Amino acid sequence: MKHLSRRRWAALLAAAASALVVLAASHAAGPADSIVFIKSHNVWLAKADGSGQVRLTRDGTAASPYYSPTQADNGTIVALRGPDGRAVVATFRGGGSNVYRLSPGGKRLGSPRIALFEPLAALVPRALAAEVSPNGRTLAISQLLYEVVNRSGGQRELKAVALNVVYTDVASGKYKGKSELVLQQLGSPSWIDNRRLLVFDQYSQVGAHVYVASVGRKPVPFYRDPARSDLVPDWNAYSLGGGELTRRGDKLALVRAKLGGGAPTIELFATRGVSAPPAQRCTLAGRDISLEPGLSWSPDGRTLSWFEDSGIWSTPVRLDAPGCGFAPRLVIRGGVSPD
Repeated sequence: MKHLSRRRWAALLAAAASALVVLAASHAAGPADSIVFIKSHNVWLAKADGSGQVRLTRDGTAASPYYSPTQADNGTIVALRGPDGRAVVATFRGGGSNVYRLSPGGKRLGSPRIALFEPLAALVPRALAAEVSPNGRTLAISQLLYEVVNRSGGQRELKAVALNVVYTDVASGKYKGKSELVLQQLGSPSWIDNRRLLVFDQYSQVGAHVYVASVGRKPVPFYRDPARSDLVPDWNAYSLGGGELTRRGDKLALVRAKLGGGAPTIELFATRGVSAPPAQRCTLAGRDISLEPGLSWSPDGRTLSWFEDSGIWSTPVRLDAPGCGFAPRLVIRGGVSPD
């Protein structure tokens, strides 16, 4: 859920992670220099340097905000809107968010569609984030499932029980499948190409942190952070995830954090697509980011963007330069969720 402030998103993640651990015991698009983002609960578009900001929607509110905007190569923008975008526990009625399609000029394309369908009445779905494939045909939605628990005295509670990725057809809204693994919590989808994407088990205890997924196939482990030890008495409780691979497949950006203390850092890796494990190169520390800062590469892979409480930041990245050539600057004040 990229639209939330750092603090609100951190609070949501902490609550969801706690429940899930108990259970388990984008590219930017055409025009090439554009960036889609959220500001004041609505969808905006700007040039990559932050200039030429244009507000595309005006009906987003605090109660029903737009969130997690994503853009295909043809310029089509897909965004979620609804109560699932708030930093609160889902209602007992379940996923109230819809999928909206917009032209680069802000024209609504077709009618909004319900983001998630859950056939089991005992489960309550919530759409956390969405990512459209580069060709604009498939939407990957990060789905958090709650179970309705009846307590003594007639009280009901919601318990987070699963996190997976659901695929739908962008044009029709038709369900196309999901990526899930037993005892693994997969989310934060990020497309590699039109067939494959990265999904993350950010809090993995025994499996990989990064997987390669595709519609209709079982996710394949790609990378496990060596900073996180196995389940032993001195287990160090690191998380790793929320990242994106460049289109050339030569660089991977991820977020690492030590749970219970310490600010998250942005980690840069050299990669050869997903054919070999990534090799860590640089760390960007001292940033006021959450565990889901909306990391997004420019199409040429030379610039990395993310959001903080102050707004959207970007930096050039060169793996062959000292410190990877980091030079962060604020490009969109008050903006969040860049893509």
